[in-house]
Amino acid sequence: MINDYINDDVNTNEGGKFKIPAKWKFISELRGLSLLVILLVFAILSGSILLYLFMLKVPDKRVVIDDQMGLFSEQELAVLEEAAEELSNKHNINVAIVATNDKGYKYGNNESGERDYADDYYRETFRSNPLQDNSGFVFLVDLTYTSPGMRYFYIYTYGTAHYTVSNSEVEKIVRNHEDDLVEGRYASAFSGMIDDLDARDYTSPGLIITWVMLLLVPLIVAIVFYLRFFKTKSLDDYPKSETFLNGKLCKSVETKDTFVSMMTTKVKRSPNYSGGNHGGIGNLGGGGFSGGGGISGGGGINF
Repeated sequence: MINDYINDDVNTNEGGKFKIPAKWKFISELRGLSLLVILLVFAILSGSILLYLFMLKVPDKRVVIDDQMGLFSEQELAVLEEAAEELSNKHNINVAIVATNDKGYKYGNNESGERDYADDYYRETFRSNPLQDNSGFVFLVDLTYTSPGMRYFYIYTYGTAHYTVSNSEVEKIVRNHEDDLVEGRYASAFSGMIDDLDARDYTSPGLIITWVMLLLVPLIVAIVFYLRFFKTKSLDDYPKSETFLNGKLCKSVETKDTFVSMMTTKVKRSPNYSGGNHGGIGNLGGGGFSGGGGISGGGGINF
């Protein structure tokens, strides 16, 4: 019965004292900072679980065909819509087909301008909440300038689409249909690229790892927290010195450290010393470009 309690006494309002049960020992060891850490860990765990459940809710995917310049005939629009719907429904992704000759003053007629326009268009059209699965494509043809080499075609990828098709693969797909673009057969080029992307496997390892980490990290934190604060430790009591030592036969021995000497070494460096090398920056070439990072990217060509 004695071993069921620890030696810490707690004062009561009536002036008496009571023993703290041994199984509550971890509570007696907690202080203000420790309690704050515990509350913080519980808050993080709760927030992670709620965030995970929120991210599991998948928004409905849509198809948008935005012909801002009357580039396609009604028959071509019907064919493109059917192909885009099939790609969207089969792989649960958003699809936008955009034809423009006026991106706006804030977007330059260059690689970064096409990329930024496509990214903003996707963000405004599909990304109602960036924490949920808003995966998809934007197929963009920019005819602001109609001279050869000044026209642009860009495919923007987001989420599962980005994990499935790398930037270089996107550029390769666009380049495979460059002849149609150059000859002005835009509907044929769009349809061919959609068919190429429809044939891909959209079971992305990168996306699977992301979901696993969202679930695994809070679980690891919970296990570490449990082992640190709640796992009972069965340790023997500290032995008393009288058990092993005979006080009458033992005496204290004085010990001391004596400083002998110190040696200092000085090293001189030349003022021209440099700790690293600098390299040049490569240029884009061949009329193609790709870019983006994180969960978005894309690629395209000027033609």
